[in-house]
Formats: sequence, structure tokens, C-alpha cells
Amino acid sequence: MLSKPNPSAAIFVASFCLFAAMAVQTSAQAPPAAPGKPQMAPGTQNRILGEAETAFGKKEYATTITKIKELLAALGPKKEPNYETLYFYLGLANLLSDQYPAAEAAFDECAKAYPKGEFTSRCYLGIGRACILQDTPEKKQQAIDVLKKAALDPKYRSEAGLWLGQVLIELKKREEREGGS
Repeated sequence: MLSKPNPSAAIFVASFCLFAAMAVQTSAQAPPAAPGKPQMAPGTQNRILGEAETAFGKKEYATTITKIKELLAALGPKKEPNYETLYFYLGLANLLSDQYPAAEAAFDECAKAYPKGEFTSRCYLGIGRACILQDTPEKKQQAIDVLKKAALDPKYRSEAGLWLGQVLIELKKREEREGGS
């Protein structure tokens, strides 16, 4: 469940190790950095990635967020397929640290950058959860829209349906309290 998940450390480590290997390979093949912007050394990438992984495992989400942002800034604006994991975990770390608008923005950026990616449906769940937790009628309406997208993925249909039902019930109760039908 995305609300208070306890992602397996092994999955997180494997994702980051895969990313690290791909990032090092990309760095080795990358053209020289533009003048004025030094390229981050692969060893530095791996160190920062390791620090982010360790912080996430210790539930130090603020540190995780800082390290992932540092790495993404150094890697540049190009959205490589192997960066999807970083964007997803940036959203997840924000969600778990109760930074709901930042979580929504990170998940949204990931879903837009990787519309057919491995984490796209989970990003829709994350956006939906972040919107629900912001607790405004507008955000709850937005949650309905993205949770419907998440429900299209059979792996996440049950979770999306559960949250969708929750938000629909909450909106109906609010409507009844305000004198609606």
C-alpha cells in the first residue's frame, strides 16, 4: 500500500544498484560536459546514490530527498529511462515525510516523463494519495481522476479502487453536510 508502505529493502537496493550500474555506463559513454558545467564522476554518483539508499532504509526521508535532488541536478535535465526510479523514490520519500504537494509534483513529473514506464501506475497511486491527504475538495476531485488511471493497471486496480471508494464517500459526506443531495 502506498499510504505507509514499507518497501522491501532488497527491492530498493536492487533498483538503485541497477540505476547505479546504468548511470555509470551512461557516464562512461556520455560526451564531455558542456563548458562551465563539470560532469559528475561515476564514483560520486554511486556515493550519493548509496547515501540516498541508506537514508531511505533508515526512514530519513529529508536526507533521501536532498540526495536524490542532488543527483538529479548533477545528471542534468535529460530524462534517461534509467532515471525513472529516482523520480519515483523522490515522490515516495516526499509522501512518507508528509510533504504532500511535493510528493504530488514529483509523482506527476515522473508519470509525465515516463508515461509507459515501470512506475507510471504507482505514480498515479502516489498522486492520488498525495491529493487525498491534502484534504481539499479540489484535490480530492483530482485524486478521483488519477486513481481511475491507476485502476486501469490490473496490478494496482484493488488499491486504486479502495482509495477511489474512500474519496467518493468523503466527497459525498461533505456534499451532504453542505446541504447537497
